[in-house]
Order: sequence, then structure tokens, then C-alpha cells
Amino acid sequence: MESRVRAPRYKGEIFIGQVFGRLTVIDVARRNRQTLQPVVWVCRCSCGDEDRSPLDVTSKALRQGRVKSCGCLHRHKPIMGKRFGRLVVVDVVGERDRPKGAPRIYRCKCDCGNFVDVTRGSLRNGCKSCGCLRRENWANSKKRLSALSAASFDDAARKRRSALLGQTFGKLTVLRFAGKRRHELLWECQCACGNLHEVSTFHLKSGRIKSCGCMQLGHRNFIGQARWPFTRN
Repeated sequence: MESRVRAPRYKGEIFIGQVFGRLTVIDVARRNRQTLQPVVWVCRCSCGDEDRSPLDVTSKALRQGRVKSCGCLHRHKPIMGKRFGRLVVVDVVGERDRPKGAPRIYRCKCDCGNFVDVTRGSLRNGCKSCGCLRRENWANSKKRLSALSAASFDDAARKRRSALLGQTFGKLTVLRFAGKRRHELLWECQCACGNLHEVSTFHLKSGRIKSCGCMQLGHRNFIGQARWPFTRN
């Protein structure tokens, strides 16, 4: 004759043998001192993990559905079989021997056929392959770079150089490209006073140099006249 689990006699009743998710109530762990009603129950999980089961669960947590397993329901079910880029989670590695607090490791199968062990945090932080994707991207980038000829680089440099020709920075007007000095590009500029001066691209665009030096000389003369307005002849 089949054994049946009896139905609760009133709403919210918890009894031995009742099932909540993966947990089965097997005994009473603690009772209320005044009413002698059970407040904590001993439950066994259906996953069979002897290290985490049986466990003590309060009546409130069982009724509200906050606890439905020993933790296995949240550890494996949401990620098992899920795809992360080229990786598909197929199994859990070393769950029995895993130290307390250590990250959980999952075995994943890559689309290229290789298997790789990855932590859950690495999967969520962007791990997408066993390493084949990075190698392919590197090979493709090398092909794209080799496809660019030296003439294309020269054209790009020529365009950057011609962009400053004729522009005016303060009293300086760019006339022509004057060459290189270390890692800087030099430009031959004509000042408004008529002098020629070589200035780097950085000094022109940043505004640090705006003349051949005549602006600074005029500023010094002005300060000198302000300090000593009366001079001997």
C-alpha cells in the first residue's frame, strides 16, 4: 500500500515529512519555551550533499519560501548549461574537495572543442573562450597591419603635416615643415615682426610659444619703464 504524505490540518502548518522545494522536514530542532510550538526544523536536501545537509531552518523561512535547498539550487542550476561567448558550462570541478571560501570552478567546453576550467567570477567578468578567440584576434590584427602599405602611412603623415600650414598661432604663421627633432615635428614660422623661428607642434598647439621672442622682450621693456620712469640721459 502506497504511503501518502498527509495534508496540513490548518494553513501554515509544518509537519515531519513535508517537502519545501528540495528540503524535506525530518525532525524538530527547537521549540518555543512558552507555547512549545516548533520554531526550528531539521531538514534534509535532496541533492545528497552530506557536508551541507541536514540543516536547521526556521518555520518562517520555510513558510515564506526563502529557503528551498541547502544552497545547491543557487550554486549550480542558474549557470549549468549556460553559454558565455564560446564557452558552455558542462560540469562542476572539485566541489567535494573545495575549501571553504574558495571560488567555485566550472568545467566549460569551447566551440573549438577544448575544455577549460574557469571560475564563476571569470565567466561573469568576460571570459569568452579557452584562449582561441584571443589568438584569432591577434592573427587578424597582424593581417590588417601587414595589409597597410608604407605609402598609406606616408599619406597619413603628409595630411597631418599639411593641416598646420598657413595657420596662425599668436604672432606666428606656419610656413613650411622644417623636419624632426627627436620625437617632435618642427615647423618654420614667420613672426609678425618679420623674424623666422622654428617651433614644435606641441608648443604651437598648446600656446606656449606665440612669437619669436619679441612679445617677451616688449613685456620686459614695459615693466622696466614702469619701475624706473625717470632715466638719466
